[in-house]
Amino acid sequence: RAADENLDIEFHVASATDIPLDDQSMDVCIVAELLEHIEDWEACLNEVSRITKPGGAILLSTTNAMCPVQSEFNLPMYSWYPAPLKRHFVKRAQSDRPDLANYATYPAFHWFTFYSLRAALAQRGFTEFYDRFDLSLARKENGKKRLVYKLITLIPFARFFAYFLTSGSTIVAIKAQHHATKK
Repeated sequence: RAADENLDIEFHVASATDIPLDDQSMDVCIVAELLEHIEDWEACLNEVSRITKPGGAILLSTTNAMCPVQSEFNLPMYSWYPAPLKRHFVKRAQSDRPDLANYATYPAFHWFTFYSLRAALAQRGFTEFYDRFDLSLARKENGKKRLVYKLITLIPFARFFAYFLTSGSTIVAIKAQHHATKK
């Protein structure tokens, strides 16, 4: 389909921690439902940051540790379990109880919040951040939905509490125009 539209699109199969692209070569990087499943999520963020151009964007979606409802594990309030208990259930899901993690080969074992992702991306030179509420089309609607989204985006504590009702974290981060990478 891309060729029919005269679009030049390349696809690469590679490790998320060793992407075969040049530094600062991508305008947009999409990291969808990945970080929670890979052991070294920070190395993945380092790689994605490396290939993103200054002024470029990362769209990232992953788990939300703040919301008690999630679909990664078939256990009540799993995202609130302490880390040792989560590790126990990941091991069980990878051995005798694959049903616990919906038969996923690599169950989710990292849990994030918008705030933790924002901090991790800020350390990597990103300076503008937008969450699911900033990006929602509901803000363009009329009536109650629009009012709710307006309150969430204008009142910090309303935004904070709204995260308890959303099962995933979504963030768009814009890389600074000029950034010296920390080593």
